[in-house]
Amino acid sequence: MSRLDEIGPDPRFRLTTLGGGRYGLSLYERNRWQPLPYEGTLDEMVAAMNTDLAAWAAEWPSL
Repeated sequence: MSRLDEIGPDPRFRLTTLGGGRYGLSLYERNRWQPLPYEGTLDEMVAAMNTDLAAWAAEWPSL
C-alpha cells in the first residue's frame, strides 16, 4: 500500500500472505521493510493501518 504525491509513489505498508486468508503487515522505513506484530484477515489489517498506524499512513507535512 502506498500513497501517491507529486514526487511519485511513497510506499508505506506491505501485506504478506500467510495462508488461510491471513496476512502479515510490514512498514517501509529507512529504505527497508520492517515486519510489524500484526497478523490477521485483510479487513483486520486495513483497520490496523487506519487506526493504530494512521500516523504512518497520513500525508507528510510540507516544509
